[in-house]
Amino acid sequence: MELSERIVAIISKYGLSQKKFATMIGVTEGVITQWKTKRQTPNHENLQKISDNFPNISKQWLYEGIGEMFLQSRNIIEPDLFSSNNPILATNSGKQNVNNAVNECVNNIQNTNKSIPVENINNIIQENKKSNKTVEKIIFFYSDKSFEIFVND
Repeated sequence: MELSERIVAIISKYGLSQKKFATMIGVTEGVITQWKTKRQTPNHENLQKISDNFPNISKQWLYEGIGEMFLQSRNIIEPDLFSSNNPILATNSGKQNVNNAVNECVNNIQNTNKSIPVENINNIIQENKKSNKTVEKIIFFYSDKSFEIFVND
């Protein structure tokens, strides 16, 4: 697969318009057209900008067309996230409040398929102080469609 085809594949996989893709990497829409039609080739700086904006795309695939497009998804196990070294979790009540807030957010998201605004988390914490729930894992979903999973050991 040629570089122009790999760029088209990225735009397509992420469901982006050519204009949105151009804006993300700091070039004009016309430059993207030139890349797609092979009239021009992206320089190293532009390839780096693409890589920076799409960190789950393999650099080797992007630069050379070798291997798979996407890096393997990875689970990140971060025990310190849940340890007493974390100042928010230094007390049992702090840990319980965080556990309650996260679980309530997950339940609400699962039930409504909508995000909960950050400002509502304090209300959720207050409403769930007496719950015996604990956090098992936290999943962060990023705008570039990558994710990280933190597991409580």
